[in-house]
Amino acid sequence: MTTGFSLYGWLLGVGRGVVRWLHGWWTVIFIGAQLVVLAFSPSSYGPDARRAVLRHVYYAAGPGLPGFTTLMALFNVVLIRILVVTAFAYGLTQYALDAVVRVLVLELIPLVAALYVAVEYTIPGGSELYKLRRAGGLDALRARGVEPLSHEVLPRVLA
Repeated sequence: MTTGFSLYGWLLGVGRGVVRWLHGWWTVIFIGAQLVVLAFSPSSYGPDARRAVLRHVYYAAGPGLPGFTTLMALFNVVLIRILVVTAFAYGLTQYALDAVVRVLVLELIPLVAALYVAVEYTIPGGSELYKLRRAGGLDALRARGVEPLSHEVLPRVLA
């Protein structure tokens, strides 16, 4: 009488899943390490690489800059008003300017800018790389003697 459950089969499936999970994370860590080495390597900053990085920086920041500036201006006006009114209500007006600078300049604006660029540029850029890989574009670059990691991926990472 069989129950349809095999401990060996279950353990084999779990083991394969763990191995796939570990292999995936190892690949991410390995490619990340390669990108760090390329980012600090002087040979990565030739004229072609500089043009590619500047192009990707423009594509990352240029199109979203007016919308981001408008949204941050509105958000900052509201936040400054809240901080000043709260400081005035508690008799802490001498600390209002320090609080505004600390909250906006040191904490919120860099965080929001990084998140905005991540959502607006990184996700579509990753999708482009995925499509390029699926279409065989990375293999075509390798066949021409161009390293795709330094030619396509590094400029996006630096941008």
